[in-house]
Amino acid sequence: ILSTTNAGIQNEPKACALAGGGYVVVWSMDSRMAPTNLQVRYRRIDSNGQPLDENDIRIGSDETGNHWLPQVACDPAGGFTIVGVASEPNNTFGVFAQHFDAMGRPTHDKLIVNTQADGGQVYPAVATDGQGRTLVVWEEQPADMSPAYLQGRWLTSTGETLSDVFVVGQDTVSLTKPVVALDPSGETGLISGLSDNRKAVYYSIEAVATDPSQLVAPAEDISHSVALASAPGQGMALVYFSGVGSTVSVKAGVLSPAYAFSDMTTLNTGAIPPYAPSINVRNGRLAAIWTERFGERSFFLRLALFGPE
Repeated sequence: ILSTTNAGIQNEPKACALAGGGYVVVWSMDSRMAPTNLQVRYRRIDSNGQPLDENDIRIGSDETGNHWLPQVACDPAGGFTIVGVASEPNNTFGVFAQHFDAMGRPTHDKLIVNTQADGGQVYPAVATDGQGRTLVVWEEQPADMSPAYLQGRWLTSTGETLSDVFVVGQDTVSLTKPVVALDPSGETGLISGLSDNRKAVYYSIEAVATDPSQLVAPAEDISHSVALASAPGQGMALVYFSGVGSTVSVKAGVLSPAYAFSDMTTLNTGAIPPYAPSINVRNGRLAAIWTERFGERSFFLRLALFGPE
């Protein structure tokens, strides 16, 4: 059991592999104790699953307000960056980031990544490249109720700001639910978002750049639930859902460095429930996992492996 603070509800776990071995796991906790019931906690474990931290640790434990929706990315120096959303004075959420070194010690105070005070900033995504540079992307919800869009910001290897805030993508329809992955080479990255709540769109970005380029996505009416992972030496691996109802297809593949979508493989088609899939690449082998229905009230997980054994 990772959580040592077991009051309330613990959910939304995320993890990444530490460069020195082991893992760091971050999750949300609802203590049900207003006004700071929503918390972000983390704990490191070794490669055998044994705790490296005596207890789980709360982000912003000395602050008032809520913390929620955590994500984590590990860096090549053995450290990691945790992002999430935190309460702002205008009763909305803003995006925070905090970097930790290889010993699990914070290298600085929690950083508020967004600069827009009005509206809300939610659903952050984070990735770190082979140089330790970190890209944070989030959903910007304007105060004037205009369509949501995506913003991003680069951070240094120690979690300080490396760029200004920039717009990833904006349209006359909403652009939400960001996902991001960076190439370990430190040269390029891939960002995905959900356009008009129905179609996945993609943007390529060069290291520390603030001008992402939109890619030509597959010609599908409905696509969503994208998961991304870097595939060293190959490009970017992704898995996503295409379609709706009883004809949802699970598609996966590896995009070349030119980010062409021509080689996607359909893994299965059916009444796939809308639970987010996951993907990982290690030693040239891709693993994709997703949820399928089993009868009317049950679900199971299906795993697909690609590449050399």
